[in-house]
Amino acid sequence: METPLKKIKKAKLHDSGKLDVGVEVMLDENGKKDKDGRESDDICHPDLIQAFKDLDIHLATICEQGNFTDYEDDPKSLDIYHTTGFTIAGEGDHEGIVLTGQRKLAGNQVLNLNTPFVKFHPDHCHYTYIGSLREALHKAISEVDMYYHKTKLAPKVQMELSFEGSQDPLEEEHDDEAIAAKKTKQIARKLKKDLDKSGMKLAASN
Repeated sequence: METPLKKIKKAKLHDSGKLDVGVEVMLDENGKKDKDGRESDDICHPDLIQAFKDLDIHLATICEQGNFTDYEDDPKSLDIYHTTGFTIAGEGDHEGIVLTGQRKLAGNQVLNLNTPFVKFHPDHCHYTYIGSLREALHKAISEVDMYYHKTKLAPKVQMELSFEGSQDPLEEEHDDEAIAAKKTKQIARKLKKDLDKSGMKLAASN
């Protein structure tokens, strides 16, 4: 039996570095479909985080926060934007996307952003940079798909360092060795001190 075709339809990136994924499952050749979703405890690979970051320019432009070319000339101006998700809907020539995200404001405030529905087909699209958007989205979907199938996740050591604040296992091992060595020296000094005292008492009794 062939594996059902899965098509990424939705993804939401959390501040924790985890991702919620929604897929459409094609069950048979007659077009019967089903929906599947997955909330994962796995941490996203940096390439996936970057793929979402590459959508920021489209989030800002479509929401009329600025001009696409100005953002290209000054990429740092995009640092205040954060794409958190996308939703793909529609069929055929009317398939399109909605981007969601935030813009950082003064005083640690945020402005939630949701783009209007943008269709992919050029005959039904008024977004000038749809080609660039589709290219960035293709990369994001590819990374989400690998995350969904657990074939590309953040390295374990990196997860511990980035999200749990724990030490590198090798550093922990060296720390353990250092602690053990320190304790051994302390025991040796105490034993020597005790022996010296015992020796003094024996000498005095003689």
